[in-house]
Amino acid sequence: MNNLNQFWKLRSDRERRLIIISMALILLFFVISASHWIVSQTTSSKSKLVSAKSDYEHVYEGALLILGRTSEDLLQNNPNEVFDSIRSLSSEQSILLMDIRLNDEGMVIDLGIESLDQIIKFIESMHSSFAFNLVELSLISSNEQKTVTLIYSSN
Repeated sequence: MNNLNQFWKLRSDRERRLIIISMALILLFFVISASHWIVSQTTSSKSKLVSAKSDYEHVYEGALLILGRTSEDLLQNNPNEVFDSIRSLSSEQSILLMDIRLNDEGMVIDLGIESLDQIIKFIESMHSSFAFNLVELSLISSNEQKTVTLIYSSN
Protein backbone atom coordinates (compact mmCIF):
# COMPACT_ATOMS: atom_id res chain seq x y z
CA MET A 1 0.00 0.00 0.00
CA ASN A 2 2.91 2.31 0.79
CA ASN A 3 4.45 1.70 -2.62
CA LEU A 4 1.17 2.55 -4.31
CA ASN A 5 0.89 5.74 -2.27
CA GLN A 6 4.43 6.75 -3.18
CA PHE A 7 3.82 5.97 -6.82
CA TRP A 8 0.71 8.18 -6.79
CA LYS A 9 2.51 11.10 -5.08
CA LEU A 10 5.37 10.99 -7.57
CA ARG A 11 2.99 11.48 -10.52
CA SER A 12 2.09 14.86 -11.89
CA ASP A 13 -1.55 16.01 -12.09
CA ARG A 14 -1.66 15.23 -15.79
CA GLU A 15 -0.36 11.65 -15.23
CA ARG A 16 -2.87 11.13 -12.40
CA ARG A 17 -5.74 12.19 -14.66
CA LEU A 18 -4.50 9.85 -17.41
CA ILE A 19 -4.26 6.95 -14.94
CA ILE A 20 -7.78 7.66 -13.63
CA ILE A 21 -9.18 7.91 -17.16
CA SER A 22 -7.44 4.70 -18.27
CA MET A 23 -8.70 2.86 -15.15
CA ALA A 24 -12.22 4.15 -15.83
CA LEU A 25 -11.98 2.98 -19.46
CA ILE A 26 -10.75 -0.46 -18.35
CA LEU A 27 -13.60 -0.68 -15.83
CA LEU A 28 -16.06 0.45 -18.52
CA PHE A 29 -14.69 -2.22 -20.87
CA PHE A 30 -15.29 -4.93 -18.23
CA VAL A 31 -18.81 -3.66 -17.52
CA ILE A 32 -19.68 -3.61 -21.23
CA SER A 33 -18.16 -7.07 -21.75
CA ALA A 34 -20.07 -8.51 -18.79
CA SER A 35 -23.36 -6.94 -19.88
CA HIS A 36 -22.83 -8.21 -23.44
CA TRP A 37 -22.23 -11.73 -22.13
CA ILE A 38 -25.35 -11.52 -19.93
CA VAL A 39 -27.50 -10.28 -22.83
CA SER A 40 -26.21 -12.98 -25.20
CA GLN A 41 -26.79 -15.71 -22.61
CA THR A 42 -30.31 -14.39 -21.94
CA THR A 43 -31.07 -14.32 -25.66
CA SER A 44 -29.71 -17.85 -26.06
CA SER A 45 -31.76 -19.07 -23.10
CA LYS A 46 -34.90 -17.45 -24.50
CA SER A 47 -34.44 -19.16 -27.86
CA LYS A 48 -33.81 -22.51 -26.14
CA LEU A 49 -36.95 -21.99 -24.04
CA VAL A 50 -39.03 -21.25 -27.13
CA SER A 51 -37.62 -24.34 -28.85
CA ALA A 52 -38.26 -26.55 -25.81
CA LYS A 53 -41.78 -25.17 -25.43
CA SER A 54 -42.48 -25.86 -29.09
CA ASP A 55 -41.13 -29.42 -28.75
CA TYR A 56 -43.24 -29.95 -25.62
CA GLU A 57 -46.40 -28.70 -27.32
CA HIS A 58 -45.73 -30.92 -30.34
CA VAL A 59 -45.22 -34.02 -28.16
CA TYR A 60 -48.23 -33.11 -25.99
CA GLU A 61 -50.50 -32.77 -29.03
CA GLY A 62 -49.21 -36.09 -30.38
CA ALA A 63 -49.87 -37.79 -27.06
CA LEU A 64 -53.39 -36.41 -27.01
CA LEU A 65 -53.98 -37.80 -30.49
CA ILE A 66 -52.68 -41.21 -29.47
CA LEU A 67 -54.49 -41.30 -26.14
CA GLY A 68 -57.61 -39.69 -27.54
CA ARG A 69 -58.78 -43.14 -28.43
CA THR A 70 -59.59 -44.25 -24.89
CA SER A 71 -59.68 -47.82 -23.75
CA GLU A 72 -63.43 -47.68 -23.22
CA ASP A 73 -63.95 -46.48 -26.80
CA LEU A 74 -61.69 -49.25 -28.02
CA LEU A 75 -63.59 -51.82 -25.98
CA GLN A 76 -66.97 -50.63 -27.28
CA ASN A 77 -65.94 -50.16 -30.91
CA ASN A 78 -63.50 -53.03 -31.39
CA PRO A 79 -63.60 -55.52 -28.49
CA ASN A 80 -61.78 -58.20 -30.50
CA GLU A 81 -58.67 -56.01 -30.66
CA VAL A 82 -58.73 -55.66 -26.86
CA PHE A 83 -59.41 -59.38 -26.42
CA ASP A 84 -56.47 -60.27 -28.66
CA SER A 85 -54.21 -57.96 -26.65
CA ILE A 86 -55.38 -59.57 -23.41
CA ARG A 87 -54.78 -63.05 -24.85
CA SER A 88 -51.22 -62.13 -25.82
CA LEU A 89 -50.65 -60.48 -22.42
CA SER A 90 -51.80 -63.60 -20.59
CA SER A 91 -49.67 -65.91 -22.75
CA GLU A 92 -46.60 -63.69 -22.22
CA GLN A 93 -47.09 -64.07 -18.47
CA SER A 94 -47.85 -67.83 -18.64
CA ILE A 95 -51.39 -67.38 -17.38
CA LEU A 96 -54.21 -69.62 -18.58
CA LEU A 97 -56.91 -67.43 -20.09
CA MET A 98 -60.14 -69.32 -19.62
CA ASP A 99 -62.70 -66.78 -20.88
CA ILE A 100 -63.22 -63.14 -21.86
CA ARG A 101 -66.68 -61.74 -22.26
CA LEU A 102 -68.66 -58.53 -22.10
CA ASN A 103 -71.75 -58.22 -19.94
CA ASP A 104 -73.79 -55.45 -18.33
CA GLU A 105 -71.14 -54.87 -15.65
CA GLY A 106 -68.33 -54.54 -18.17
CA MET A 107 -65.57 -56.90 -19.26
CA VAL A 108 -65.19 -60.18 -17.38
CA ILE A 109 -61.93 -62.14 -17.57
CA ASP A 110 -61.52 -65.63 -16.11
CA LEU A 111 -57.95 -66.78 -15.53
CA GLY A 112 -56.25 -69.91 -14.23
CA ILE A 113 -53.17 -69.02 -12.18
CA GLU A 114 -50.49 -70.81 -10.23
CA SER A 115 -49.55 -68.00 -7.82
CA LEU A 116 -50.90 -64.70 -6.61
CA ASP A 117 -47.83 -62.95 -7.99
CA GLN A 118 -49.02 -63.81 -11.48
CA ILE A 119 -52.37 -62.11 -11.01
CA ILE A 120 -50.74 -59.04 -9.47
CA LYS A 121 -48.44 -58.68 -12.47
CA PHE A 122 -51.35 -59.28 -14.84
CA ILE A 123 -53.48 -56.59 -13.19
CA GLU A 124 -50.56 -54.14 -13.29
CA SER A 125 -50.01 -54.92 -16.98
CA MET A 126 -53.71 -54.48 -17.72
CA HIS A 127 -53.71 -51.14 -15.96
CA SER A 128 -50.63 -49.86 -17.74
CA SER A 129 -51.78 -51.14 -21.14
CA PHE A 130 -55.44 -50.18 -21.05
CA ALA A 131 -56.13 -48.13 -17.89
CA PHE A 132 -59.35 -50.07 -17.32
CA ASN A 133 -61.05 -49.64 -13.95
CA LEU A 134 -60.94 -52.92 -12.00
CA VAL A 135 -64.15 -53.15 -9.96
CA GLU A 136 -64.10 -56.73 -8.76
CA LEU A 137 -61.62 -59.53 -8.22
CA SER A 138 -62.79 -63.01 -7.22
CA LEU A 139 -60.36 -65.78 -6.32
CA ILE A 140 -61.47 -69.40 -6.11
CA SER A 141 -58.86 -71.83 -4.89
CA SER A 142 -59.37 -75.58 -4.87
CA ASN A 143 -56.59 -78.14 -4.49
CA GLU A 144 -53.94 -77.09 -7.03
CA GLN A 145 -56.20 -74.94 -9.26
CA LYS A 146 -56.65 -71.24 -8.61
CA THR A 147 -59.24 -69.41 -10.68
CA VAL A 148 -59.46 -65.64 -10.75
CA THR A 149 -62.33 -63.62 -12.16
CA LEU A 150 -61.62 -59.97 -12.93
CA ILE A 151 -64.40 -57.54 -13.73
CA TYR A 152 -63.46 -54.26 -15.36
CA SER A 153 -66.05 -51.51 -15.62
CA SER A 154 -67.05 -50.33 -19.07
CA ASN A 155 -67.44 -46.67 -18.13
